[in-house]
Amino acid sequence: MNDNNFSTLDRLMEFGLGMGMAQQMINMMNQTMQNMQIPESAKPIQNKAVEWYIAVNGKASGPFSETEIKGLLLEKKVTKETLVWCTGMADWQTAENTPSILKLILQLPPTL
Repeated sequence: MNDNNFSTLDRLMEFGLGMGMAQQMINMMNQTMQNMQIPESAKPIQNKAVEWYIAVNGKASGPFSETEIKGLLLEKKVTKETLVWCTGMADWQTAENTPSILKLILQLPPTL
């Protein structure tokens, strides 16, 4: 059959068949992607809870969880001058110069 003789109906049928095949290919690709196994190294890294150490009378004390640090802040056992350290920090810093501790302070209720 000559391409010049295709009627509009023939072209619409051809387009519809092409769309059907494309849809089948998309469905097959989606199914393959859903069944694909992800290597262990590609799984998202779970954040490990930060463990804090504080200086008490010149000695390291801890580790403390963030919840425990909040309690110590409420009890005024950790103040802005308290030296704190956690994994990843190069050296001990005062609580007021540690953004993570400042974030915990902002989460505390104001004093009455």
